[in-house]
Amino acid sequence: MIFGVVLFVNLNISAKNINFDNIVQYNLDTLNVSEKGLASLHINELEKLKKENPKIENIIPIYSDLQSFKFSYDDKKVSTGPIFPVDESDFFKNRFADIIKSQKFNNNFISNQDDVILPEKIINQLEISNPIGKKIKIFYSNHFEEVKIVGVIEEKNYDQPKFSLIHTNKLKTTYEKGYEESYKNFHQFEILPDNFYSLDFSDWRASGNTTIETPTISKSFYQNSSQANSINLTKGNLPRSFDEIAVSSNITNKIGKLIEINTTFNSYYIFKVVGIFDADKTTNNASEEPKNIVIFNSEIENFFNHVHPSEFLVFFNQENLYNNIQDFLDKYGKSGVKRYYFTSGGPDEVRQFFFASQFTLIMSIFASIIVLGITLLIFVSVYAVNLSNFKKKSIAVLKSLGGKTLEIFMYHWLNLIIISVFVFFVGIVLSVLIVPEFYKIILNQNLFQPDYLQIIVIFLLTWLISFFSMSFIYLLISYKTYRKDVATLLR
Repeated sequence: MIFGVVLFVNLNISAKNINFDNIVQYNLDTLNVSEKGLASLHINELEKLKKENPKIENIIPIYSDLQSFKFSYDDKKVSTGPIFPVDESDFFKNRFADIIKSQKFNNNFISNQDDVILPEKIINQLEISNPIGKKIKIFYSNHFEEVKIVGVIEEKNYDQPKFSLIHTNKLKTTYEKGYEESYKNFHQFEILPDNFYSLDFSDWRASGNTTIETPTISKSFYQNSSQANSINLTKGNLPRSFDEIAVSSNITNKIGKLIEINTTFNSYYIFKVVGIFDADKTTNNASEEPKNIVIFNSEIENFFNHVHPSEFLVFFNQENLYNNIQDFLDKYGKSGVKRYYFTSGGPDEVRQFFFASQFTLIMSIFASIIVLGITLLIFVSVYAVNLSNFKKKSIAVLKSLGGKTLEIFMYHWLNLIIISVFVFFVGIVLSVLIVPEFYKIILNQNLFQPDYLQIIVIFLLTWLISFFSMSFIYLLISYKTYRKDVATLLR
Protein backbone atom coordinates (compact mmCIF):
# COMPACT_ATOMS: atom_id res chain seq x y z
CA MET A 1 0.00 0.00 0.00
CA ILE A 2 2.82 2.41 0.90
CA PHE A 3 4.38 1.87 -2.54
CA GLY A 4 1.01 2.64 -4.17
CA VAL A 5 0.60 5.85 -2.18
CA VAL A 6 4.14 6.98 -3.05
CA LEU A 7 3.50 6.32 -6.75
CA PHE A 8 0.10 8.03 -6.74
CA VAL A 9 1.34 11.15 -4.94
CA ASN A 10 4.30 11.45 -7.33
CA LEU A 11 1.92 11.19 -10.28
CA ASN A 12 -0.04 14.15 -8.94
CA ILE A 13 2.82 16.56 -8.23
CA SER A 14 5.60 18.07 -10.31
CA ALA A 15 8.39 15.87 -11.63
CA LYS A 16 11.64 17.84 -11.62
CA ASN A 17 13.88 15.30 -13.36
CA ILE A 18 13.67 16.04 -17.08
CA ASN A 19 15.11 13.95 -19.89
CA PHE A 20 17.35 16.44 -21.69
CA ASP A 21 17.36 14.33 -24.86
CA ASN A 22 13.72 15.35 -25.50
CA ILE A 23 13.84 19.02 -24.55
CA VAL A 24 14.07 20.31 -28.12
CA GLN A 25 11.45 17.91 -29.48
CA TYR A 26 8.85 18.97 -26.91
CA ASN A 27 10.16 22.52 -26.27
CA LEU A 28 10.28 21.83 -22.56
CA ASP A 29 12.57 24.81 -21.98
CA THR A 30 10.14 27.36 -23.41
CA LEU A 31 7.19 29.43 -22.22
CA ASN A 32 4.76 31.42 -24.33
CA VAL A 33 4.39 34.83 -22.70
CA SER A 34 1.63 37.28 -23.66
CA GLU A 35 -0.49 40.09 -22.34
CA LYS A 36 -3.94 39.38 -20.96
CA GLY A 37 -6.55 39.38 -23.71
CA LEU A 38 -5.62 40.59 -27.20
CA ALA A 39 -3.28 43.45 -26.30
CA SER A 40 0.05 43.58 -28.15
CA LEU A 41 3.40 43.62 -26.40
CA HIS A 42 5.95 46.36 -26.98
CA ILE A 43 9.16 44.99 -28.47
CA ASN A 44 11.08 46.85 -25.72
CA GLU A 45 9.58 44.46 -23.18
CA LEU A 46 11.63 41.70 -24.78
CA GLU A 47 14.92 43.30 -23.76
CA LYS A 48 13.52 44.22 -20.36
CA LEU A 49 12.61 40.60 -19.65
CA LYS A 50 16.08 39.47 -20.68
CA LYS A 51 17.73 42.05 -18.45
CA GLU A 52 15.61 41.19 -15.40
CA ASN A 53 15.94 37.41 -15.80
CA PRO A 54 19.50 36.13 -16.33
CA LYS A 55 18.21 32.54 -16.69
CA ILE A 56 16.54 33.49 -19.97
CA GLU A 57 18.69 32.33 -22.89
CA ASN A 58 16.72 33.86 -25.75
CA ILE A 59 13.36 35.40 -26.68
CA ILE A 60 11.66 35.26 -30.06
CA PRO A 61 8.70 37.58 -30.83
CA ILE A 62 5.61 36.01 -32.39
CA TYR A 63 3.39 38.32 -34.42
CA SER A 64 0.39 36.26 -35.50
CA ASP A 65 -1.46 32.98 -35.29
CA LEU A 66 1.08 30.45 -36.55
CA GLN A 67 -1.63 28.10 -37.82
CA SER A 68 -2.86 30.44 -40.55
CA PHE A 69 0.00 30.06 -43.04
CA LYS A 70 0.28 27.75 -46.05
CA PHE A 71 3.08 26.49 -48.31
CA SER A 72 2.84 26.31 -52.08
CA TYR A 73 5.01 24.65 -54.73
CA ASP A 74 3.97 24.57 -58.37
CA ASP A 75 0.21 24.00 -58.20
CA LYS A 76 0.12 22.35 -54.78
CA LYS A 77 -0.78 24.23 -51.60
CA VAL A 78 -0.66 22.62 -48.14
CA SER A 79 -0.88 23.71 -44.54
CA THR A 80 2.46 24.50 -42.94
CA GLY A 81 1.65 22.29 -39.97
CA PRO A 82 3.31 23.26 -36.68
CA ILE A 83 5.65 26.25 -37.10
CA PHE A 84 8.60 27.02 -34.88
CA PRO A 85 9.79 30.64 -35.33
CA VAL A 86 13.57 31.09 -35.31
CA ASP A 87 16.24 33.53 -36.43
CA GLU A 88 19.77 33.15 -37.83
CA SER A 89 21.50 33.40 -34.44
CA ASP A 90 23.94 30.83 -33.07
CA PHE A 91 21.40 30.05 -30.35
CA PHE A 92 19.12 28.24 -32.80
CA LYS A 93 21.99 26.80 -34.80
CA ASN A 94 23.26 25.15 -31.61
CA ARG A 95 19.76 24.19 -30.51
CA PHE A 96 19.15 22.22 -33.67
CA ALA A 97 22.74 21.02 -34.08
CA ASP A 98 21.71 17.36 -34.14
CA ILE A 99 19.36 17.72 -37.10
CA ILE A 100 21.86 19.90 -38.98
CA LYS A 101 24.22 16.92 -39.02
CA SER A 102 21.70 15.13 -41.24
CA GLN A 103 22.75 14.34 -44.81
CA LYS A 104 19.82 16.47 -45.99
CA PHE A 105 21.31 19.64 -44.53
CA ASN A 106 24.91 19.77 -45.74
CA ASN A 107 25.67 21.46 -42.40
CA ASN A 108 23.58 24.51 -43.35
CA PHE A 109 21.13 26.36 -41.12
CA ILE A 110 18.90 29.37 -41.61
CA SER A 111 21.20 32.29 -42.44
CA ASN A 112 18.58 34.94 -43.29
CA GLN A 113 14.82 35.46 -43.28
CA ASP A 114 14.43 33.92 -46.74
CA ASP A 115 15.58 30.45 -45.59
CA VAL A 116 13.32 27.70 -44.24
CA ILE A 117 13.77 24.17 -42.90
CA LEU A 118 10.87 21.81 -43.49
CA PRO A 119 9.89 18.39 -42.13
CA GLU A 120 9.99 15.52 -44.60
CA LYS A 121 6.20 15.22 -44.39
CA ILE A 122 5.71 18.69 -45.96
CA ILE A 123 8.28 17.93 -48.67
CA ASN A 124 6.36 14.76 -49.58
CA GLN A 125 3.01 16.58 -49.60
CA LEU A 126 4.39 19.21 -51.96
CA GLU A 127 6.06 16.48 -54.05
CA ILE A 128 9.42 18.26 -54.17
CA SER A 129 12.33 16.20 -55.44
CA ASN A 130 15.87 17.22 -54.43
CA PRO A 131 14.40 19.95 -52.19
CA ILE A 132 17.63 21.59 -50.95
CA GLY A 133 17.94 24.97 -52.68
CA LYS A 134 14.41 24.85 -54.14
CA LYS A 135 12.16 27.89 -53.66
CA ILE A 136 8.59 27.63 -52.43
CA LYS A 137 5.93 30.17 -51.46
CA ILE A 138 4.61 30.86 -47.99
CA PHE A 139 1.08 32.32 -47.97
CA TYR A 140 -0.95 34.35 -45.53
CA SER A 141 -4.39 34.98 -46.99
CA ASN A 142 -3.77 35.98 -50.63
CA HIS A 143 -0.25 37.31 -50.15
CA PHE A 144 2.85 35.17 -50.53
CA GLU A 145 6.59 35.49 -50.00
CA GLU A 146 9.25 33.28 -51.57
CA VAL A 147 11.54 31.24 -49.33
CA LYS A 148 14.36 28.81 -50.02
CA ILE A 149 14.61 25.31 -48.53
CA VAL A 150 18.00 24.89 -46.83
CA GLY A 151 17.25 21.73 -44.84
CA VAL A 152 14.86 18.81 -44.42
CA ILE A 153 14.04 17.22 -41.07
CA GLU A 154 13.91 13.48 -41.63
CA GLU A 155 11.06 11.46 -40.16
CA LYS A 156 13.07 8.33 -39.43
CA ASN A 157 14.30 9.63 -36.09
CA TYR A 158 11.53 9.84 -33.47
CA ASP A 159 13.52 12.31 -31.39
CA GLN A 160 13.67 14.91 -34.17
CA PRO A 161 11.20 17.83 -34.11
CA LYS A 162 8.29 17.63 -36.55
CA PHE A 163 7.75 21.34 -37.18
CA SER A 164 8.73 23.84 -39.87
CA LEU A 165 11.54 26.23 -38.94
CA ILE A 166 10.76 29.68 -40.36
CA HIS A 167 12.42 33.02 -39.64
CA THR A 168 10.19 35.11 -37.38
CA ASN A 169 10.75 38.22 -39.54
CA LYS A 170 9.52 36.37 -42.64
CA LEU A 171 6.36 35.38 -40.77
CA LYS A 172 5.93 39.02 -39.68
CA THR A 173 6.36 40.40 -43.21
CA THR A 174 4.01 37.83 -44.77
CA TYR A 175 1.35 38.52 -42.16
CA GLU A 176 1.63 42.32 -42.49
CA LYS A 177 1.26 42.26 -46.26
CA GLY A 178 -1.44 39.61 -46.32
CA TYR A 179 -3.65 40.94 -43.54
CA GLU A 180 -6.81 42.75 -44.61
CA GLU A 181 -8.33 45.15 -42.10
CA SER A 182 -11.96 44.27 -41.39
CA TYR A 183 -12.61 46.59 -38.44
CA LYS A 184 -12.34 50.33 -37.91
CA ASN A 185 -9.04 50.97 -36.13
CA PHE A 186 -8.71 53.13 -33.00
CA HIS A 187 -12.46 52.93 -32.50
CA GLN A 188 -13.32 50.55 -29.65
CA PHE A 189 -11.94 50.97 -26.15
CA GLU A 190 -12.07 49.51 -22.67
CA ILE A 191 -11.09 51.24 -19.43
CA LEU A 192 -8.81 48.93 -17.48
CA PRO A 193 -8.59 48.63 -13.68
CA ASP A 194 -5.82 50.59 -11.97
CA ASN A 195 -4.06 47.38 -10.93
CA PHE A 196 -4.39 45.82 -14.39
CA TYR A 197 -0.73 44.84 -14.72
CA SER A 198 -0.79 42.87 -11.46
CA LEU A 199 -4.07 41.01 -12.08
CA ASP A 200 -4.06 37.48 -13.43
CA PHE A 201 -6.31 36.53 -16.33
CA SER A 202 -9.33 35.37 -14.29
CA ASP A 203 -9.23 38.36 -11.92
CA TRP A 204 -9.00 40.73 -14.87
CA ARG A 205 -12.05 39.21 -16.57
CA ALA A 206 -13.97 39.33 -13.29
CA SER A 207 -13.22 43.06 -12.95
CA GLY A 208 -13.88 43.85 -16.62
CA ASN A 209 -16.69 45.68 -18.37
CA THR A 210 -19.98 43.79 -17.94
CA THR A 211 -21.98 45.84 -20.46
CA ILE A 212 -22.99 44.13 -23.68
CA GLU A 213 -22.15 47.11 -25.92
CA THR A 214 -18.49 48.02 -26.30
CA PRO A 215 -17.86 51.78 -25.91
CA THR A 216 -16.46 53.51 -28.98
CA ILE A 217 -14.42 56.59 -29.79
CA SER A 218 -16.56 59.21 -31.56
CA LYS A 219 -13.77 61.49 -32.69
CA SER A 220 -9.98 61.49 -32.55
CA PHE A 221 -7.11 63.68 -33.72
CA TYR A 222 -3.40 64.24 -33.13
CA GLN A 223 -1.73 66.42 -30.51
CA ASN A 224 -0.25 68.69 -33.20
CA SER A 225 -3.55 69.31 -34.99
CA SER A 226 -5.58 72.54 -34.92
CA GLN A 227 -8.41 70.75 -33.08
CA ALA A 228 -6.07 69.74 -30.25
CA ASN A 229 -4.67 73.27 -29.99
CA SER A 230 -8.18 74.68 -29.59
CA ILE A 231 -8.91 72.48 -26.56
CA ASN A 232 -8.11 73.62 -23.04
CA LEU A 233 -7.00 70.76 -20.84
CA THR A 234 -8.42 70.67 -17.32
CA LYS A 235 -5.74 68.23 -16.17
CA GLY A 236 -2.37 67.03 -17.39
CA ASN A 237 -0.87 67.59 -20.81
CA LEU A 238 -1.12 66.52 -24.44
CA PRO A 239 0.41 63.11 -25.31
CA ARG A 240 4.18 63.27 -25.87
CA SER A 241 4.75 59.65 -26.96
CA PHE A 242 2.85 57.12 -29.04
CA ASP A 243 1.48 55.24 -26.00
CA GLU A 244 -0.03 58.31 -24.31
CA ILE A 245 -3.45 59.87 -24.91
CA ALA A 246 -5.60 62.76 -23.72
CA VAL A 247 -9.33 62.04 -23.39
CA SER A 248 -12.61 63.82 -22.84
CA SER A 249 -13.83 63.76 -19.26
CA ASN A 250 -16.84 61.56 -20.04
CA ILE A 251 -14.39 58.70 -20.80
CA THR A 252 -12.45 59.16 -17.55
CA ASN A 253 -11.52 62.01 -15.27
CA LYS A 254 -8.42 60.36 -13.85
CA ILE A 255 -4.85 60.98 -14.97
CA GLY A 256 -2.82 57.77 -15.28
CA LYS A 257 -5.80 55.62 -16.21
CA LEU A 258 -5.07 52.73 -18.58
CA ILE A 259 -7.28 52.38 -21.66
CA GLU A 260 -7.11 49.49 -24.13
CA ILE A 261 -7.92 50.54 -27.72
CA ASN A 262 -8.22 48.41 -30.84
CA THR A 263 -5.41 49.16 -33.26
CA THR A 264 -4.15 47.76 -36.56
CA PHE A 265 -3.88 44.07 -37.50
CA ASN A 266 -6.86 43.09 -35.33
CA SER A 267 -4.89 43.84 -32.20
CA TYR A 268 -5.19 46.06 -29.16
CA TYR A 269 -2.80 48.32 -27.34
CA ILE A 270 -2.79 49.81 -23.86
CA PHE A 271 -2.54 53.60 -23.66
CA LYS A 272 -1.96 55.77 -20.61
CA VAL A 273 -4.15 58.84 -20.03
CA VAL A 274 -1.94 61.93 -19.52
CA GLY A 275 -4.50 64.66 -20.18
CA ILE A 276 -8.19 65.42 -19.51
CA PHE A 277 -10.42 68.00 -21.18
CA ASP A 278 -14.07 68.97 -20.72
CA ALA A 279 -16.29 66.96 -23.05
CA ASP A 280 -19.17 69.49 -22.83
CA LYS A 281 -17.07 72.21 -24.39
CA THR A 282 -16.37 70.12 -27.49
CA THR A 283 -20.04 70.05 -28.54
CA ASN A 284 -21.76 72.79 -30.51
CA ASN A 285 -25.21 72.07 -29.14
CA ALA A 286 -25.95 72.15 -25.40
CA SER A 287 -28.49 69.36 -25.77
CA GLU A 288 -26.07 67.17 -27.70
CA GLU A 289 -24.63 64.25 -25.77
CA PRO A 290 -20.88 64.70 -25.15
CA LYS A 291 -18.75 62.59 -27.44
CA ASN A 292 -15.94 60.19 -26.56
CA ILE A 293 -12.98 62.15 -27.90
CA VAL A 294 -9.36 61.00 -27.82
CA ILE A 295 -6.21 62.91 -28.69
CA PHE A 296 -3.38 60.64 -29.89
CA ASN A 297 0.27 61.38 -30.45
CA SER A 298 1.08 61.57 -34.17
CA GLU A 299 3.78 58.91 -33.74
CA ILE A 300 1.08 56.22 -33.75
CA GLU A 301 0.93 56.43 -37.55
CA ASN A 302 4.43 55.02 -37.86
CA PHE A 303 4.25 52.79 -34.81
CA PHE A 304 1.04 50.99 -35.77
CA ASN A 305 1.91 50.79 -39.45
CA HIS A 306 3.65 47.55 -38.46
CA VAL A 307 2.38 44.55 -36.55
CA HIS A 308 3.63 44.18 -32.98
CA PRO A 309 4.27 40.99 -31.03
CA SER A 310 1.21 39.20 -29.73
CA GLU A 311 3.45 37.00 -27.58
CA PHE A 312 7.05 36.10 -26.80
CA LEU A 313 8.56 32.64 -26.99
CA VAL A 314 10.95 32.58 -24.03
CA PHE A 315 13.82 30.07 -23.82
CA PHE A 316 15.38 29.21 -20.46
CA ASN A 317 18.78 27.93 -19.42
CA GLN A 318 18.53 24.13 -19.32
CA GLU A 319 20.70 23.79 -16.23
CA ASN A 320 18.27 23.46 -13.30
CA LEU A 321 15.54 24.00 -15.90
CA TYR A 322 12.49 23.24 -13.76
CA ASN A 323 13.46 25.78 -11.09
CA ASN A 324 14.39 28.39 -13.72
CA ILE A 325 10.90 28.22 -15.22
CA GLN A 326 9.21 28.05 -11.82
CA ASP A 327 11.08 31.16 -10.64
CA PHE A 328 9.84 33.02 -13.73
CA LEU A 329 6.25 31.88 -13.12
CA ASP A 330 6.46 32.95 -9.47
CA LYS A 331 7.70 36.37 -10.59
CA TYR A 332 5.29 37.02 -13.47
CA GLY A 333 2.60 34.33 -13.53
CA LYS A 334 0.63 34.90 -10.31
CA SER A 335 -2.02 37.44 -9.38
CA GLY A 336 -0.68 40.29 -7.26
CA VAL A 337 2.82 40.40 -8.74
CA LYS A 338 4.19 43.73 -9.95
CA ARG A 339 3.92 42.72 -13.63
CA TYR A 340 1.72 39.78 -14.62
CA TYR A 341 2.01 37.95 -17.95
CA PHE A 342 -0.24 35.22 -19.26
CA THR A 343 1.95 32.14 -19.75
CA SER A 344 1.59 28.72 -21.32
CA GLY A 345 3.91 25.81 -21.96
CA GLY A 346 6.71 24.48 -19.79
CA PRO A 347 7.32 21.04 -18.22
CA ASP A 348 4.32 21.06 -15.88
CA GLU A 349 1.86 21.75 -18.69
CA VAL A 350 3.30 18.94 -20.82
CA ARG A 351 3.24 16.61 -17.82
CA GLN A 352 -0.41 17.51 -17.15
CA PHE A 353 -1.20 16.53 -20.74
CA PHE A 354 0.24 13.06 -20.18
CA PHE A 355 -1.56 12.85 -16.83
CA ALA A 356 -4.92 13.70 -18.42
CA SER A 357 -4.39 11.10 -21.15
CA GLN A 358 -3.94 8.38 -18.51
CA PHE A 359 -6.56 9.65 -16.05
CA THR A 360 -8.58 6.40 -15.95
CA LEU A 361 -5.50 4.31 -15.16
CA ILE A 362 -4.40 6.73 -12.44
CA MET A 363 -7.86 6.69 -10.85
CA SER A 364 -7.71 2.88 -10.91
CA ILE A 365 -4.47 3.08 -8.92
CA PHE A 366 -6.18 5.41 -6.45
CA ALA A 367 -9.10 2.99 -6.07
CA SER A 368 -6.65 0.14 -5.49
CA ILE A 369 -4.94 2.16 -2.75
CA ILE A 370 -8.29 2.70 -1.01
CA VAL A 371 -9.06 -1.03 -1.15
CA LEU A 372 -5.58 -1.90 0.15
CA GLY A 373 -5.94 0.69 2.90
CA ILE A 374 -9.22 -0.80 4.10
CA THR A 375 -7.73 -4.30 3.89
CA LEU A 376 -4.73 -3.20 5.95
CA LEU A 377 -7.00 -1.59 8.54
CA ILE A 378 -8.97 -4.82 8.92
CA PHE A 379 -5.76 -6.86 9.08
CA VAL A 380 -4.24 -4.67 11.81
CA SER A 381 -7.46 -4.80 13.82
CA VAL A 382 -7.69 -8.60 13.59
CA TYR A 383 -3.96 -8.89 14.29
CA ALA A 384 -4.29 -6.73 17.40
CA VAL A 385 -7.23 -8.78 18.73
CA ASN A 386 -5.53 -12.13 18.07
CA LEU A 387 -2.20 -10.95 19.44
CA SER A 388 -3.86 -9.66 22.60
CA ASN A 389 -5.62 -12.98 23.16
CA PHE A 390 -2.48 -14.96 22.33
CA LYS A 391 -0.35 -12.85 24.68
CA LYS A 392 -2.68 -13.07 27.69
CA LYS A 393 -0.57 -15.63 29.56
CA SER A 394 2.63 -13.82 28.60
CA ILE A 395 1.19 -10.56 29.95
CA ALA A 396 0.10 -12.31 33.17
CA VAL A 397 3.56 -13.83 33.72
CA LEU A 398 5.29 -10.50 33.11
CA LYS A 399 2.90 -8.72 35.45
CA SER A 400 3.45 -11.34 38.17
CA LEU A 401 7.19 -10.69 37.82
CA GLY A 402 6.58 -7.02 38.55
CA GLY A 403 6.34 -5.69 35.02
CA LYS A 404 4.34 -2.50 34.57
CA THR A 405 1.52 -2.30 32.03
CA LEU A 406 3.30 0.31 29.86
CA GLU A 407 6.56 -1.65 29.90
CA ILE A 408 4.79 -4.87 28.86
CA PHE A 409 2.93 -3.07 26.09
CA MET A 410 6.18 -1.52 24.81
CA TYR A 411 7.81 -4.96 24.86
CA HIS A 412 5.06 -6.45 22.67
CA TRP A 413 4.87 -3.28 20.54
CA LEU A 414 8.49 -4.00 19.64
CA ASN A 415 7.23 -6.66 17.20
CA LEU A 416 5.37 -4.01 15.25
CA ILE A 417 8.40 -1.70 15.33
CA ILE A 418 10.71 -4.42 13.96
CA ILE A 419 8.28 -5.22 11.12
CA SER A 420 7.83 -1.52 10.33
CA VAL A 421 11.58 -0.85 10.29
CA PHE A 422 12.08 -3.80 7.93
CA VAL A 423 9.33 -2.44 5.67
CA PHE A 424 10.95 1.01 5.81
CA PHE A 425 14.40 -0.06 4.61
CA VAL A 426 13.17 -2.52 2.00
CA GLY A 427 10.39 -0.20 0.85
CA ILE A 428 12.52 2.91 0.48
CA VAL A 429 15.09 1.06 -1.65
CA LEU A 430 12.40 -0.47 -3.86
CA SER A 431 10.54 2.85 -4.18
CA VAL A 432 13.64 4.73 -5.30
CA LEU A 433 14.39 2.02 -7.87
CA ILE A 434 10.90 1.20 -9.11
CA VAL A 435 8.71 4.34 -8.76
CA PRO A 436 10.51 6.28 -11.56
CA GLU A 437 10.06 3.36 -13.96
CA PHE A 438 6.39 2.85 -13.07
CA TYR A 439 5.91 6.62 -13.38
CA LYS A 440 7.15 6.58 -16.98
CA ILE A 441 5.17 3.43 -17.85
CA ILE A 442 1.87 4.71 -16.44
CA LEU A 443 2.13 8.12 -18.15
CA ASN A 444 3.44 6.46 -21.32
CA GLN A 445 6.32 8.91 -21.68
CA ASN A 446 10.06 9.18 -21.19
CA LEU A 447 10.32 12.91 -20.52
CA PHE A 448 9.85 13.22 -16.78
CA GLN A 449 10.39 11.30 -13.62
CA PRO A 450 10.29 12.32 -9.94
CA ASP A 451 13.65 12.99 -8.33
CA TYR A 452 14.95 10.66 -5.62
CA LEU A 453 14.63 13.20 -2.80
CA GLN A 454 10.96 13.70 -3.65
CA ILE A 455 10.35 9.94 -3.58
CA ILE A 456 12.18 9.54 -0.26
CA VAL A 457 10.28 12.40 1.41
CA ILE A 458 6.90 11.09 0.25
CA PHE A 459 7.81 7.54 1.31
CA LEU A 460 8.97 8.75 4.73
CA LEU A 461 5.76 10.70 5.35
CA THR A 462 3.61 7.79 4.18
CA TRP A 463 5.56 5.32 6.32
CA LEU A 464 5.30 7.53 9.42
CA ILE A 465 1.54 7.99 8.97
CA SER A 466 1.08 4.24 8.45
CA PHE A 467 3.28 3.33 11.43
CA PHE A 468 1.57 5.66 13.89
CA SER A 469 -1.89 4.73 12.58
CA MET A 470 -1.23 1.01 13.06
CA SER A 471 0.30 1.64 16.49
CA PHE A 472 -2.73 3.67 17.57
CA ILE A 473 -5.15 0.97 16.34
CA TYR A 474 -3.12 -1.71 18.12
CA LEU A 475 -3.12 0.33 21.34
CA LEU A 476 -6.84 1.07 21.10
CA ILE A 477 -7.82 -2.59 20.63
CA SER A 478 -5.37 -4.22 23.05
CA TYR A 479 -5.53 -1.59 25.82
CA LYS A 480 -8.22 -3.44 27.81
CA THR A 481 -6.23 -6.67 27.73
CA TYR A 482 -3.10 -5.01 29.10
CA ARG A 483 -5.12 -3.31 31.88
CA LYS A 484 -6.53 -6.62 33.24
CA ASP A 485 -5.13 -8.09 36.43
CA VAL A 486 -3.16 -11.36 36.55
CA ALA A 487 -6.09 -13.49 37.77
CA THR A 488 -8.35 -12.34 34.96
CA LEU A 489 -5.64 -12.92 32.35
CA LEU A 490 -5.04 -16.51 33.52
CA ARG A 491 -8.69 -17.58 33.32
